[in-house]
Amino acid sequence: MLIWNSRVTTGNPFLADFDRLLHKFGADYEKVGHKNITQQTLSAFFSHGGPQLVRFKNGQKLSFESLKGRLLSSSYSPLPGQPAYEPMISELRELFDRNQLNGQVSLDYETELYWGEV
Repeated sequence: MLIWNSRVTTGNPFLADFDRLLHKFGADYEKVGHKNITQQTLSAFFSHGGPQLVRFKNGQKLSFESLKGRLLSSSYSPLPGQPAYEPMISELRELFDRNQLNGQVSLDYETELYWGEV
């Protein structure tokens, strides 16, 4: 079984703008993403025509500090002291302030569960 959460990047202005922020400031963001993994690309690792795929929707409600922590936990995010860090955090703050409702924004995900016999 393989399972991960794929962040939704469309559907509302916050999701799209957050993805643009990651593209703008994230070093190697495109390379480390797993959006290029498909049921077909995984089929060589599974027997009997597998894997099977099931998807579930889920999300996180985040305060600014939680959103900032989520961003900084990603390997592609600039760290404090790096030139892109302060501009990234400034844009994140603006993005949050434009889109927050009751002090929170929602990051939407789709959980992908691939399973089968190997």
